[in-house]
Amino acid sequence: MINQINYVELSCNNCGIIFFLSDKHVNTLRESKATFYCPNGHSLSYTGKSSSVIISELENKCKATEKRCEETAMEKKAAEDKMAELQKR
Repeated sequence: MINQINYVELSCNNCGIIFFLSDKHVNTLRESKATFYCPNGHSLSYTGKSSSVIISELENKCKATEKRCEETAMEKKAAEDKMAELQKR
């Protein structure tokens, strides 16, 4: 069995050198925000939100939207029931 390693091309923001790291290692660095170094010794790190944080935030937004939709549907049903009650009189 042959293990395939995929590499990501990176470049240093300080000196511009191009270097490669495995995609798994890059993903770990993005998640952890750990400092790593270019071959010339310049420190680098990822500062943005990790993909897992972004996904979690989107899931939370979806859940909140679903809850609002359910509440709106319940309010609509209550209003329809009240309207039907008033029309019977």
